[in-house]
Amino acid sequence: MAQTLKEKLSVKDKWIRLVFMVLFAIVVYFIAIPLVWIIGAFQFIYSLFTGKPLHTLLHFSNGLSQYVHQIMAFITYVNEEKPFPFSSWPGTKEVTKAKPKPAPVAKKPPEPKKEEK
Repeated sequence: MAQTLKEKLSVKDKWIRLVFMVLFAIVVYFIAIPLVWIIGAFQFIYSLFTGKPLHTLLHFSNGLSQYVHQIMAFITYVNEEKPFPFSSWPGTKEVTKAKPKPAPVAKKPPEPKKEEK
């Protein structure tokens, strides 16, 4: 049976979801994004002095990026599960270190061909 517009608009769960969507958008905009900038700046400065990022902060950064992904999935209806604090903090996968690029090898110029007599 087809629902009328009034019945669709009076579904309480949809309005509660809207409230959560707005709250999670505020969390991303005012907390997560500034945290990303702070962590990025700190990691940049730290890596200037040590040559590598702070590994323990990488684990938190990885969890934070997964958390923002969960929020975006909830806001865009990709996922129905509410993110933290209504579910557990995203598990952090092992952060893999980027492999250093090998130094370029200088190529020898081709030897000139010797003419046969």
